Amino acid sequence: ILSLLIGSELDMVLTSKNTGDTACSVGGALHSYFAIADIARTRIEGLAETVFDDKVSGEEGMIQLGDILIDQEVDRVYLDARADCLIHDEGNGRVIRVTKSGSQTTVVWNPWLDKAASMVDFDDQGYGQMLCIEAVNAGQDVYSLKPNQEHILRQKVGICY
Repeated sequence: ILSLLIGSELDMVLTSKNTGDTACSVGGALHSYFAIADIARTRIEGLAETVFDDKVSGEEGMIQLGDILIDQEVDRVYLDARADCLIHDEGNGRVIRVTKSGSQTTVVWNPWLDKAASMVDFDDQGYGQMLCIEAVNAGQDVYSLKPNQEHILRQKVGICY
């Protein structure tokens, strides 16, 4: 069940419940796409020193050094990532806070030029005004639920300043 509470912040709650008679594994993701003014004037704070797997290069176990700046295709899975992410959207003069619970994995994605142009449902130049940060349960961060157990994946988004 997906629940949304829209107010001074957006609160998204994905509840997975095992209604079966045997245990099952549950994963999920809250795909949050943020409209920003200019990707070249945007940075993401909060994942410094976090280990990530780079889905573009295929490299695993990399370490994020400082804030995330995007100047090429990015598809990264940050592991053991529990901290809030702050999106510094300088072009719009704002900072967006993304918090989560029920997840130890954060995905950061931007398709960049070539991938954006190859996607039929994406504006060819849209990569310059978007950023995706997702609360995720995937890989080692999935949950085994016994019958009638629930798992709650939650992400909140709000403007800081």
